Amino acid sequence: MTKSKMQIIGGLFIVLTMIGAGLCLFFLTQTDNRNQTGKKQNVISTKKKDVPKKITSPINILVIGIDQRGNKKGRSDTIAVYHLDPADNRNSVLAVPRDTYLQIPGRKMDKINHAYAFGGIDLSRQTLEDFLGIKIDYYLITNFSGFVGIIDRLGGITVFVEKDIRGADIRKGMQKLDGRKALEYVRDRQDPTGDIARVERQQHFMKALMTQIAAYTPKWKLALELPEFARNINTNMTLTEIQAIYGLFEKTDPAKIRMELVPGSFYNHQGISYWKPDKNRTELMVKSLF
Repeated sequence: MTKSKMQIIGGLFIVLTMIGAGLCLFFLTQTDNRNQTGKKQNVISTKKKDVPKKITSPINILVIGIDQRGNKKGRSDTIAVYHLDPADNRNSVLAVPRDTYLQIPGRKMDKINHAYAFGGIDLSRQTLEDFLGIKIDYYLITNFSGFVGIIDRLGGITVFVEKDIRGADIRKGMQKLDGRKALEYVRDRQDPTGDIARVERQQHFMKALMTQIAAYTPKWKLALELPEFARNINTNMTLTEIQAIYGLFEKTDPAKIRMELVPGSFYNHQGISYWKPDKNRTELMVKSLF
């Protein structure tokens, strides 16, 4: 393979890395890349579409990390909606805690992470479109175990750790984490606020990761991790669309990406803890982000 071809592959890979590096970056589980029926998933959509090489309108991408073991039905462990606007190079990320209490179409009020178990990506997508009042153009599903290799190839990620992580050899302060320790860091839930603190930690780590990916040279070398990465994703984006989206990321300063969490409060219902969205504040946030 020529170096120019490797650069193209590297470019396509980086956009998936940057998109997928969100809240579902590091959920590690046993995965053989099968869906709920046990059939092999398509990693990247191969449908032929008449897609322009340049994206001119804002797009929204749903990124989901799945808690799935073997052929059992999974639940979405981490959820984020990415907004990319080519007009002003404005990128934003809205994290949706997995315990968010929402109306799931055709069912009752429940945690958003149950939508995937009930109806897969289609129901998850519909639930979030109804909740946020936006159109979701693309999705990316992953368990992202392949990112261990990416982080190790980057030489580790330097990040400020806000506390000692119990049960892991990670101490408070500026640390350089290899792939294994990075997984332990972003998966830690030993906080009074549980999943909310974990989401904030993942956002913090995401910025550090994206900054180091943007600075890494030559980027095509990261494509060496493509086979492992590809085994852990499923998306409806075509290669042409990925390439176009990569063009948007090239113009993006990771430090300027706005990251927010669905505003709300803890809510206990029949002995079960939920994250109950604040309707008014959420509407205002969606208007400002999307």
